[in-house]
Amino acid sequence: MHKITSGITRVEDLPFELKNLLGDKFAFAGGPFVDKLDRYLSRLKKGNSVYVEYPYVDKVYRSSFYSYFSTKHKQYNRDSIRFSVFEGAVTEEDFRGDSDLQNKYLGFVSLRPTLLNVIGRSYISPRAFDITKQFACCQVETEASINGVKLRNWSFPHSSQDGETISCAETTLLSLMEYFGNKYGDYRTVLPSQLIDTLASFSYQRQIPTHGLSARQLSYVLKQYGFGVRIYTTTFGDDLKRIFHYIVESGIPFIGTLMSAPNEEGHAVIVAGKCNQEVVRLNKVLGVLPRTKLEVFDSADFGHEYVFIDDNFPPYQLASFDQPTTYYNDPHWARMRFSAIVVPLYQKVYLEALEARTLMLELLDEMSHPFVGKAILRFFLTSSRSFKSYVAKSTEIQSTARDMILQCSMPKFVWVGEFSDEVTYSQRKTNGLIVLDATETNSVGTESLMFALYPDRLLINLEGKIDSKAVVSHPLNRFTNLRGV
Repeated sequence: MHKITSGITRVEDLPFELKNLLGDKFAFAGGPFVDKLDRYLSRLKKGNSVYVEYPYVDKVYRSSFYSYFSTKHKQYNRDSIRFSVFEGAVTEEDFRGDSDLQNKYLGFVSLRPTLLNVIGRSYISPRAFDITKQFACCQVETEASINGVKLRNWSFPHSSQDGETISCAETTLLSLMEYFGNKYGDYRTVLPSQLIDTLASFSYQRQIPTHGLSARQLSYVLKQYGFGVRIYTTTFGDDLKRIFHYIVESGIPFIGTLMSAPNEEGHAVIVAGKCNQEVVRLNKVLGVLPRTKLEVFDSADFGHEYVFIDDNFPPYQLASFDQPTTYYNDPHWARMRFSAIVVPLYQKVYLEALEARTLMLELLDEMSHPFVGKAILRFFLTSSRSFKSYVAKSTEIQSTARDMILQCSMPKFVWVGEFSDEVTYSQRKTNGLIVLDATETNSVGTESLMFALYPDRLLINLEGKIDSKAVVSHPLNRFTNLRGV
């Protein structure tokens, strides 16, 4: 039986401690991996404590080890190193007896013996990093045992590619499945060897060493794991950027494929959230309603920064849709732009985003709205369970209207349009809501309408008939699918 080597250090001293440990356990004397490790560690917030331990069994690396690395002539260590981050000062005594260790825990990072990329499977909170801008992103609660103590943490899964069994494309798939598998009972986490097996029927050559995956292959894998996948490409024009934003607002992490030029090597990242700050620009009209002449502006056209999970960098990188790789110093990488997005939707979401948006604007025009001149649309998909929870807590809605909405039978997912005037939007509130059935493919008439809530009335679909009730509704706080940091 081997004794676990462990110790507590400060974030400031972590680079020195880890390089010594990597040299001792993995015989890493230095080299290009050091720069990538330093780039990761330099972003950690100073003043925090780190618990370092070896050996650690990382299930993802073990899968790659047994299916590939163990078959090579060169000998690879099967174990990993793990360091766990805690807010402020932590001592060995904090791991025994009662302490507030749970409140200090910020997640862990594993290090595997794979040059050039040693950062393995990680669950680490945005609060562990020195990030100046506030943002909200998809996060999942996971549990880890650190020095015998079970601790829970909210984060988005992250890993670097090892360059042999997993490239950036496989890494995005593994991280997505880690997220969905831990968050929802409908899905499961996936190991590299399982991913390779899944791709076998779609490939005409060997999968390892990896040569990356196309958007079609990414979509195929997600479809095999139970998603109703949609691929959106640059053929959608301006609407690609809008759909991109709608899915972010929906709280669904997805894969974005990047290219600097046709036929050049591409890259893949996960899009997981957005910055809280935005630049409101009413210079691009989404549409003018033919009957009421209302100008509708899409919040997706405003200036936004998004949260990217990029395997070449620490998690939670911030950049715009138009310049998604500004955090790269290499000119080739900095020129990359989105060529497609691969969206893992729930299987029974049948109503397409653009069709739902068009129908929503038609219904807004037909059902006399309270807006004059201009209105701003914020558009997203959400589960009816989450949305009803939001309605139940919204005291701005008259109680009779609130009860009618909560008693309305809804599908598992709905499309929601929040409509605001300029003042209300700047206050992060909304004047009205239109909610559509995301499982209804009939995009004509009121078949898809669940309800519409305006300041003075509620229009609700009761057994196929639209019932209008006079109510009093004050501006509502925005609904959000993302977890704030």
